[in-house]
Amino acid sequence: MQCKKTWFYHFTISFSIVGLIYIFVCGITSLGEGQEYPYLPKGMLIIGLFSGWILITLLAKIAARVNLYQYFTREKKISILIEVVIVGLILMGALVIRIIVIDKFPMEPASDYKTYYEIAELLWKGTIQKEGKGYCDYIAMFPHVIGYCYILKNAFSLFGNSVLTGQYLNVAFSIGTCFVMYRIGRKLGGRISGAAVLILCAFWPSQVLYITLLSAEYSFTFLFFICVWLFLSLVMDYDKDKGKASWCFILHIVLGVLIALTAAIRPMAQIMLIAVFLCFIPQKMEMPNKPDNEIPVMLHIIKNGWVRCIIIFIPYIIISGIINTNIELTVDRTLPSGSTSFGYNLLVGLNTESVGGWNEEDKDLLYDTMYETGSAAQAHIACRDLAIVRLTSDPAGILNLFIHKYELLWGNDDYGSTWNITLLDEQGNLTKERSDFLYSIRDTNNIIYIITIFFGLISLVYIYKGKGTYVYVLVLVYLGTVAMHLLVESQNRYHFFVLEVFMVLAGTGIQFIFDDARNNQMKITQTEAVQAENEQAGQIMEIYEQAEIEITKMREEAMENVFDMQYALEHGHIDITVSQAYLLQDEIKEETTKEETTKEETTKEETTKEEKEETIKEETTKEETLPETEIVVEAKNAAPLDTGKMVGEEILSLSNEIAIKEEEATPQENAVFSFSKEELQYLNQLNKDSKERIKVSMKKNTWKQRISKMQIPKPKKPVFPKKVKPKKAGTKNKMKKEKKV
Repeated sequence: MQCKKTWFYHFTISFSIVGLIYIFVCGITSLGEGQEYPYLPKGMLIIGLFSGWILITLLAKIAARVNLYQYFTREKKISILIEVVIVGLILMGALVIRIIVIDKFPMEPASDYKTYYEIAELLWKGTIQKEGKGYCDYIAMFPHVIGYCYILKNAFSLFGNSVLTGQYLNVAFSIGTCFVMYRIGRKLGGRISGAAVLILCAFWPSQVLYITLLSAEYSFTFLFFICVWLFLSLVMDYDKDKGKASWCFILHIVLGVLIALTAAIRPMAQIMLIAVFLCFIPQKMEMPNKPDNEIPVMLHIIKNGWVRCIIIFIPYIIISGIINTNIELTVDRTLPSGSTSFGYNLLVGLNTESVGGWNEEDKDLLYDTMYETGSAAQAHIACRDLAIVRLTSDPAGILNLFIHKYELLWGNDDYGSTWNITLLDEQGNLTKERSDFLYSIRDTNNIIYIITIFFGLISLVYIYKGKGTYVYVLVLVYLGTVAMHLLVESQNRYHFFVLEVFMVLAGTGIQFIFDDARNNQMKITQTEAVQAENEQAGQIMEIYEQAEIEITKMREEAMENVFDMQYALEHGHIDITVSQAYLLQDEIKEETTKEETTKEETTKEETTKEEKEETIKEETTKEETLPETEIVVEAKNAAPLDTGKMVGEEILSLSNEIAIKEEEATPQENAVFSFSKEELQYLNQLNKDSKERIKVSMKKNTWKQRISKMQIPKPKKPVFPKKVKPKKAGTKNKMKKEKKV
């Protein structure tokens, strides 16, 4: 299912860009505050940004130049093996470093973390109603607390009720989150994106240091992004072509159940539910090109996005109701409804004096009302009413509070170091070495945080300009968290699970850089290929032209040795001799004509039929008695040819009216040609103008066909016989074979 880019899509991406720019600015300005050298961390940040950009760009160009993407696409088995090894090594490193932190920073539960531990222990013992009445009231006011405690209680049942059990449970959830985030990053971006997200999630300093505290963030984050992964599978892996509509329908139900279970740990999971609805509602699955009766019924059901929302929402409501009922039975208290349970958090969040954080005044109001009324719902209603008064009484102060809370929540990421320093100091376990390390890692953590925001901004710009992508659901998660914490209680650690959103944005931003480098390299390669083809074509043309020039030279050299009859006649190099029969030709014709005339006069008195027959006979006799001559042309100074044959065209033109067919010739001085009377007249005219006399001889009755009426055949490839040595001077020049026309 393709993600459609609606006006709301563009609005949320634009708003997120503005929000991340503000985080980036706040992070830079707050970096190094309260330190001996406050500008040193800023310098380190500049170096880190520059180095990170150069390194990623360089790696992208190298990967594009060596065709790394094509290699992994072509060698699937090898790429899968390499990928598994790399992911396994990173996860192993993440596991080891978390175990080392737990060992080096011993921590006893305190504050909210102590509450989780003690409630889990009471649940494990099954004595919460007897020994933990105060906790029962606390759970009635904040039902989500029992979610993590229930998970911790099950871990105590398996491994014993110790702080170390809870810490290692956090390690398990944290490693699981790393793998899930790798899969999400890979699905949304690709291998590079997945690897970048995995590295960030595995070694993020604040999330590694926070592992010592028994907090609900690890289990909540793991389940939350399981929901995200499942959602992405539903919209990206199931469409009209892949089928499995029934399985897709079941997974929608599973998604609703998982969101309800996640909301039982922290109500922030409702942001995921809203984000899923906002993604699904404008979408519609394209149906396969088949008749409706051949399309599965389930595919018809889930083709509309709003129907999918209903399928998810129904199990969510059912499971949430079941969970609330079990909580009420566990603590023997009535839980407030969804419309009233946020009253205290809203009251604290709108307290301008405490900047939206926990404070004694609001806490006392909640507990006093609870003890007076005995109802958690009434306590929250009292807090809600007061919160509305605060919201409407000072709008300018509330707006100022919103901006201040945004900076406190997103301006830095030092909660891991801060909580460890605070609690270790309270417990007397904060040595100088531990203190120095935690303070130094705090600055490093903030630098990594700001660099991640920077690459997240790059990703958002690409997302805004490019095609629709389901990174959009994570953007909605970020904006939903921002909106909720502007109103309710806010602490810096509450952005814990949104860090994974920033990691995915940074990973996809890096992937976009790699993709751009690959596309640019492809363009360069294509341009070079076109240039190479043009150069090759040019070289071939040069070879052809050179060959043509050489062939032309060879032709010219060959034509230099061809006997040019016209040139020879014009320059007197040929003597033509004519036989006596040719000289008496005119007299013979005259006598013949007289005889024919006399015969015609004597036969006038004969019948018409006889005259005609006689006339036909006479004309026939006339045609038979016309003389035909064979002319022997003596070519003076005709040099013998090396080939032993006259080379040139088969037809040699003497003039526009004379054509001579060359049949055979020898390298002798005499050549035999056939001429008509008109041609002989032309030769005689040339003879008058030439310096040397043309000798002509003739024989009777040798004409084959008049040259002027002859159809000249196409030139044939000349066949060159073996060389024949010319005869010595003084011998008779007779041609062995005649040239006839």
